[in-house]
Amino acid sequence: MDNAGVTEWEVLYGETGFDPTSEGESMMDNDGVLGVVLSDLTPETTYDVYVRAICDTDNMSEWTVVEMFTTLQEPCEAPTEVDIDNVTNSTAEVTWMDNAGVNEWEVLYGETGFDPLTEGESMMDNDGVLGVTLIGLDAETTYDVYVRAICDTDNMSEWTAVESFTTDFLG
Repeated sequence: MDNAGVTEWEVLYGETGFDPTSEGESMMDNDGVLGVVLSDLTPETTYDVYVRAICDTDNMSEWTVVEMFTTLQEPCEAPTEVDIDNVTNSTAEVTWMDNAGVNEWEVLYGETGFDPLTEGESMMDNDGVLGVTLIGLDAETTYDVYVRAICDTDNMSEWTAVESFTTDFLG
């Protein structure tokens, strides 16, 4: 809020705990619209922000009381191009394209129509190779498969769209 009737402001920001007398990033706001957009911030980081009015080149207000905010974690990108190959009567190979740059994925599968929120078999893939082989499948059965990236323990991608396949005839 503008309490000084000025048209220029200085915004000073940095990671929480920085010394505003000698550290931080400074940004001028003189476009006639109160407020700035801080960019290129580090995800999952807490920042301190101070603002002061620039009345003229020799007259500036005191810095405001510190305001704090924490940036959100980067989204974990879902895999794409899920492919199911080499289907037999009891196995199938599932591969996908990684978009998150991770080394761990979860594959969820079950008979067509299963509820991925509460049902299905879960299989982790963290061996550094994109893909898993589903085993112990029933012959002549249609299965649904979903895959998601695990960026860290509390940051997972959305599930991919469902991919379906049918196991071969036993005989």
